[in-house]
Amino acid sequence: MTQTSFTKKNGYLCIAANYKEFEETFHKYSDNEEINEYSYDRVVGSGDNGYYTYKAKNESARFHILDMDMNIVGSIDNIENEESVYNVDFFDDIALVYPSYRQDKIYAIDLSSPEKPSVLDNYRIKGYSSYMQSWDENSIICLGESINEDNYVIGVRITLFDSSDPNELKVADICKWDDKRVDASTWDPNKENPEEIYSSSFFSPLIIAPEKNIICIPLNHKYYLSTKNCVSFKSEVNEYVFYGVENGKLVLKGEMKSPDEKTMDLRNNSRYDFALYIGDYIYMLSTQKIIAADINTIDITDELNF
Repeated sequence: MTQTSFTKKNGYLCIAANYKEFEETFHKYSDNEEINEYSYDRVVGSGDNGYYTYKAKNESARFHILDMDMNIVGSIDNIENEESVYNVDFFDDIALVYPSYRQDKIYAIDLSSPEKPSVLDNYRIKGYSSYMQSWDENSIICLGESINEDNYVIGVRITLFDSSDPNELKVADICKWDDKRVDASTWDPNKENPEEIYSSSFFSPLIIAPEKNIICIPLNHKYYLSTKNCVSFKSEVNEYVFYGVENGKLVLKGEMKSPDEKTMDLRNNSRYDFALYIGDYIYMLSTQKIIAADINTIDITDELNF
């Protein structure tokens, strides 16, 4: 078992965990066997006589509720078969479980009865979320990659879920930053004139503060030139988008570029690594400077270079 997330609620410990069993096989060196590539997770030596191989099997995502004496009082033994828990968020008597790094589901689990936790609903989304947090008692924010119908990553996506009814999760709004990537459908090896293409990725939110109605998402954009039989790197820039939630929808409040917009080199591209708010101002820190910005307009009001 590998523990993923836990919290204390109403005198109980709630644990989301990943389980995996291994099939152990001993091989003598004298048997002259060959290990099939990618068929085993581990190979462990055992002296001069041979070695053990361990093949993973029976993977599952589970949920347990323990009392203060560490006794299991309630469980869900198989939230998602042959998958693992990637992210969990708790609010009130609900746990929201995202089962895997590349799965496209969110599960709502009812914790109101510790002895009988139950799955209320699951919702499928196109892509995956690497960051999930409750925004308020009726909403959830998920940030991750979006994919197309062929399951290829095509950009970045932020999703606002309506969780007012845990038995029926609904998408309230989606904002996406789609790429213009080179793949079999877009790349023409015979083109004569250079064409700029780009890809987008993201880092964890620098700020997510429902009490101030502000979310700061760092985006990374890489630009390339696609020419005849060649794709070459051109530049890289970081961007910071600020959103709020109004009437159940995501609203863009402002945007900000890299600390040094002239620095476009891959090795030297700077970015803001930390951010916080004090009163009605946001402060963002990079290796080069600290800035202050109005939390409502995202206009920079002051900066200090060092």
